Amino acid sequence: MLRFSWAWADADEHPASTVTVQAAATATPPGTVLTIEHGPHADDEAGRSAHAEHWAGWEFFLPRLPAAVVPGAGGGQAP
Repeated sequence: MLRFSWAWADADEHPASTVTVQAAATATPPGTVLTIEHGPHADDEAGRSAHAEHWAGWEFFLPRLPAAVVPGAGGGQAP
């Protein structure tokens, strides 16, 4: 498992909050399941907006992960 926390350094542009990202890999035939948890997000407009932005980011980048970690996988090259 990998777990890390981060927060924006520029509090003028971003609200002061810290989020945690946790990634856990589970071996399952025929490969590995990667579970990502990212939060917490506040239950207000800013929190919902942050959640939506993070969700979109994960949906964009996670499908590209196999190409980055396994040569020839995912039909593309690692960035």
